[in-house]
Amino acid sequence: LKAFFRELSEPIFPYNIYPELVSLSKNLQSSVESWILGIKTLLWRVPVQNYETLKYLFAFLHKVQGKSNKNMMSSHNLAIIWGPNLLRPPIQDPLRTFMDLKFVTETTMLFIQNNQL
Repeated sequence: LKAFFRELSEPIFPYNIYPELVSLSKNLQSSVESWILGIKTLLWRVPVQNYETLKYLFAFLHKVQGKSNKNMMSSHNLAIIWGPNLLRPPIQDPLRTFMDLKFVTETTMLFIQNNQL
């Protein structure tokens, strides 16, 4: 499943919203509520098929992290694995990808934890 998302020609989170998604995490001031409001605004720009797929995927990952005491897959661990497959910069620059990795992980982790798509 992870390989399917990685091999998409455009990631499930479209390139045109990547900078804003990363920016929301960079500017996160311990207020998850403001992050959620920003995300809800951005999600209007995601194609319906992508949105429905993301909703299902994050609901599933939320359930997986709910059993982290047994499977050792916390929301952070899942975000490390899934984030780079769901969110990629428009220009494949290894330096930018590395510099944004923390924010991609944080964004993915917040989606998994909050599951409010």
